[in-house]
Formats: sequence, structure tokens, C-alpha cells
Amino acid sequence: MSKKKTVCFNQYQQAVVDFRDGYAVSIAAPGSGKTEVVIRRIQALLAEGVRPQELLSLTFTKEGSKEMTERADLDVEQKVFSTFHSWALAFIKREGLALPFKVKTDFHGNPAPLCLPIDACRTLAQICQHLHGVKWKDAQGFISKMKRRGVSPAMAMRAVENDGELPFVEAYKRYDVALREKGIMDFDSIVIETANLLKNREDVRMRWQYRYVQVDEAQDTDACQWSVIKAITEAHGNALAVGDENQGMYSWRGSESNLTQYFTGLFPGARVFPLPVNYRSTQAIVAYCKEIAPNQNETIENLSTPNEEGVKPTFRLFGREDEEATGVILGCQDLGNTAILARTNRQLAAFENVCAERNLRYKLLGKSGFWGQHEVRDVLAIVGSVVFPSDANILRMLGARCEATKFLRKADTHTHKGVSSQLKEMQEHEPDGTTIGSLLMRYQGDGMQAVRNIVYTMRELRGEINGLDGTAGMNRILSRFGVLSSYDEDDDKDENVDNDPRDNIMKLVEYAGRKGSVKGFYEWTGKVQRALRARTNALTLGTFHAAKGKEWDEVHVTGVNQDVLPHIKGDLEEEKRIFFVGCSRARKRLFVSASGVPSVFIRDRLPTEQCGTIDPWEGFSLLQK
Repeated sequence: MSKKKTVCFNQYQQAVVDFRDGYAVSIAAPGSGKTEVVIRRIQALLAEGVRPQELLSLTFTKEGSKEMTERADLDVEQKVFSTFHSWALAFIKREGLALPFKVKTDFHGNPAPLCLPIDACRTLAQICQHLHGVKWKDAQGFISKMKRRGVSPAMAMRAVENDGELPFVEAYKRYDVALREKGIMDFDSIVIETANLLKNREDVRMRWQYRYVQVDEAQDTDACQWSVIKAITEAHGNALAVGDENQGMYSWRGSESNLTQYFTGLFPGARVFPLPVNYRSTQAIVAYCKEIAPNQNETIENLSTPNEEGVKPTFRLFGREDEEATGVILGCQDLGNTAILARTNRQLAAFENVCAERNLRYKLLGKSGFWGQHEVRDVLAIVGSVVFPSDANILRMLGARCEATKFLRKADTHTHKGVSSQLKEMQEHEPDGTTIGSLLMRYQGDGMQAVRNIVYTMRELRGEINGLDGTAGMNRILSRFGVLSSYDEDDDKDENVDNDPRDNIMKLVEYAGRKGSVKGFYEWTGKVQRALRARTNALTLGTFHAAKGKEWDEVHVTGVNQDVLPHIKGDLEEEKRIFFVGCSRARKRLFVSASGVPSVFIRDRLPTEQCGTIDPWEGFSLLQK
């Protein structure tokens, strides 16, 4: 055990640390030290003689669970801190015999019920092939939404919101049957089967009672997870939820937007503890965050900070996206302690490009970043197979999502190898220097005609695009390969909009137009992708979702444009929370900017001389005479 450092808590924090019996929810402002409070409470309970197996503190990420375990000086084996899914998986493995279906086991006879995402998608896709007009990705979104609401296949018919969802109910039923027949469960099923067992089997429920339960980031908890919390606290009736309803960004996943209202409704008589002191930001930043907070609860009403006054947030409007990227990056004062945040990955592309052009070191948060998105890499491989048909480009192209490769993208199985694997095996038996491209016309396996068609397409396009500008050339390639038609316009309608595949693909067309030719565009993308990336002492780029829980001295909240933030596909209240999260990441300096038409979030904050650039059509009605 390492030596614990002494932390002096304020009265609000100490009240949460000292809370013991009953149910309570603590609404924690950004920078209020909620993680330290959660850890100190666990340490206090252990010091009072509560055994580790009587405690459970749940969170949502492995990183969060690991960090809290280390900071609490606990052994991993004690399993006090855990994610919802890892705890539920352990529960299923222990209680597998109580399930209404037989669970798959490994070679040693141990339960192995987890169905990995790729296998779950493959199973659902096969089911949807036999359902007219049902696309597997739409069905996947519907099924996930039902599960997070705790709606079983039998109950789904009563939960549909329109007749168009009826085919998805059938897909849900068949998918559930298919998984049960295999004795496996996907991530959502792991939790819902746990909730069902705890609800329906008293003997099982009594074996899983905890004396004290905590839930961190509670604003992201869905109804199914809350039912688990209620079940495992039945005997002792002690649970503490810590979160911030102003930072709820996952209602599309089923989380409840108003944490206080939901928790006190689920547990009548529950106490509410505010954590309103922000130790992260300056007074000027805290004052702005207090003003823009969507939910003006007790925590926000009492929001304060002991930090210095600091400088007020700065608001700027640029004419174009590339101008904004250049202006923001040139204005960064300390790259190693600065973050540039945006609503979508497409918006981050401009900043990645400027970093590459200026040889600036940068790092991406989580799954943020434009050039690393699957559809972007697919399109570049397709373009590369036309203008620079290297082995890597052709192999990636054969697995790219487009109409031309629809029947070639099958992954390797125990009994059959995919096209790419077969081509690589052919190459191994050829003289050194033989390229994959030269083997395509000799390929004799499944999908032979599709491979031949691709070869003809590449050859024709190679000649056609020489006389076209970048925009026309890119559009010709996308059309011939059937790229855009393989993505539905509403592909991600039930998910967050950080990443829009069609939007990203059209951004590539825009870049090609600026570079004059497809070849020039492709050569330029190589430089961008070879940019100097680093882990430390580098500028940070990320989406608001990826930035949650983090902080920097200087934060640039960018692209606060009309129809982007708030996003045209998003819920307005959730978009306000997303904006709040972005702004509250800043410790000392906050810069907020837009390009083109500014969002309603910042219009009244822009300098007077810039207000003239606001959309001149606003307020105009066709009904006016």
C-alpha cells in the first residue's frame, strides 16, 4: 500500500463521504472532486470494518475502474471497483445454471457466454437477409434501444412507436432466439439477463446483496442498469449515485436525462447532495458555465470556485472552416496543455490538416479524428487502387464498404478463406516482386466475376480521371464503386452524431476539389496521415464526447456553427449539455469559435462588428407579403 495523501474536503464533499444509510444522489459540478470523494468514501467504509466483498462501486469504463482501484490503494482481486458490464459478466458466469437457456462453455467446461460485437453483427445480418426491407444496422439500433430500456422481445410489440418498427420486432425475436440457441449473449444482453435473473429469482437476488453500492457517472445509467442497482441493494437499502445531469450526453443510449428526478422517483425519500465547488476553473470560466448550464439545479445555483478571477472566455467568428483551424492553432499558447474540441470528427479534419502542414505534434482523444475513420480509410484505399495500386491499397479496397465489393468482404472462417487471404496465398507461391494487382485477373475463387469487374473498373477509371478536376474525378470514382449508395442517409439516426460517414466522404470530395486532381489529392493525404503524432507534450484534438472527464489549461471549443452545435440531428437539450461539457473542460483559458453562420449558443457573445455575418435569411417567412 502506498502512503495516502491528506485531502481536506469542503462541507459538501464531507457530507457525501460521511453518508452511510439509505439512498442518495450527489449532483457534482465539473471539477468538484467527485472521483476523490467516491474513493475516500470507499476507504472510510473499509477503515470502519466493512469487508471488500460487501462493497461495490460501479462505473462505465475500464480506465475509470482501474484508476479508482489504484487511487484507493486496493488490489484488483478485491473487485470493489468494476464496470457494469464486467460485473454483469461475472454474475452470469456464476449464475449460468439459473438462466432459462443453456450457456455456452469453453474447453474446460467453464461458462463462456460473451458474444463479441463482430459475431453479434454477423448473426443479425444473416437474420435480416430473410426479412424484407430490414437492414441489419437499423435493426441493431432498434434492438439496442429496446434492451437498454429493459424491453424484452415479448414486450417489444407494445413498445413500438410506429408501424415502421414492426419488422424490427421480428428481427429482435429471431436474434434473441439465435443467441439463446448458441448459449451466448451480446453486451446489452449480459446486463438485461442479469436484471431479469435478479428480478425473477429471489434466491439468486439474495446471493448478490451488497451492504453499500456506489454508481459513478450516474447520469449515463440506463433503466436496465438502474433495475440491477435496485435489486442488489434490496436487503440493506444503501446506495449512492454520483453524477451531473448537466453532463448527460448519452440519452441516445437510453440514459435518463434528469438524474435527480429519476433517482428520487426510483428510490422515494432519497437524499440529494450538491457538490457545487469547482476546483478546476477560474471564476470567469465558472461564471460562464453557470450561465449556460441547461439544468439550473441546486448545484448550479451554488456553483463557485476558490480560484482566481482569470480572463473572460473569448468568442470569435471566422469566415471559413480552414480559416478557423489556422486562426485557432496559431493562437494556441501552450500546445502541451491545450485541447481543441469539436462536435464531429469531420470538423477535426481541418485541424489535423493544419497540424500536418505546419509539422505540429498532436494527439487524438479516443476514437476522435477524421483520417482514422473506417469510411475515410476505405475511400482512400479505393482511390489509391486507381491512382497508386499498391498491394496495401488493393487489399484494403477489397474489404472496403461499397457496392463493388459487396460479395467480397466476407471474413475468414474455419472452413473458408476470404478473397484477400486467398490472394496473399497466391502471392506466396509467385516469384518475388509479383504484385497483388497482377494476380487479380488470375483469381479463380468465389467472387471471381466481381474481382474481374473491379479490375476493369480500376483500369477504366485510371484513364478517365486524367482529364477531370479533383471534384469530378472523386465523384466518378465514388459513383463507379458505389460508395455512397452503401451508406444510408439515416445510418446513425439512433446514435450520437460525432461521426457521419456520408458527411466524411463528401468532405474528401471537397478536399480533392481544392487539390486540383485526384492524384494530387491522394499524394496530399499521404502527408496528412504521416503527420507528427505524439502521446505527450502535444496539442490535443478530440470530440466533446471523447473529452468528457478530462481537463486542460487552455480549451478551444470550435465549430459552434448553426446546425452543427446544436446539431441538426440532435436533441436540443442534450446539445446544450454537450456544449456545457466542452466549455467546462477549461482550467484557465476558454476560447469559443465558429465559422460561417454562428450558432444560437454564441451569437449574443460575438463582437458587435461580427454580428453582420449572421444568416441574412433568418426570420424570413414565405408567408410574408
